[in-house]
Amino acid sequence: MHSLFIIIFFLISSCNLKPVYREEYNRNNDLESIEVESIKTIEGAEFYHRLTSILPQKTKAKYLLKAELITTTMPATIDKNSNILREYINQLVRYKLIDIESQKVLIEEKFYQNTSYNAVFTSYATNVERDGTGIDLAYQAAEEIRSRLILYFTRK
Repeated sequence: MHSLFIIIFFLISSCNLKPVYREEYNRNNDLESIEVESIKTIEGAEFYHRLTSILPQKTKAKYLLKAELITTTMPATIDKNSNILREYINQLVRYKLIDIESQKVLIEEKFYQNTSYNAVFTSYATNVERDGTGIDLAYQAAEEIRSRLILYFTRK
């Protein structure tokens, strides 16, 4: 048992792992000083709500996060009667983090997300499915941007 403990200790210490609970690695102050600019679409509102809930602004804003969601849909599966059975949604997410004081752009990146949904034979049900899938993509975009911001502030 003693040798197992020693082996585990050496494995963990040699992997260059850093304890996230220590103050020197804590980047909450940076994350809590980000103001998120709202987007005027349904997906944009959900994106804004999700991002502000996982990055709550608790201090005076030092940074401004501007994001843009561009969504396109295209048929994925078409049957022999020309009915669309499944559609792809491709979403381009662009964002930039701006230092409010100096107006310097700290990060400017983009990434893509893809998903699909079943097209139902009634247009209302298809629109509901499309909107729900778009909202799910907006949530994923918010989580991805949060992860990228944490990485940026950790490396900074």
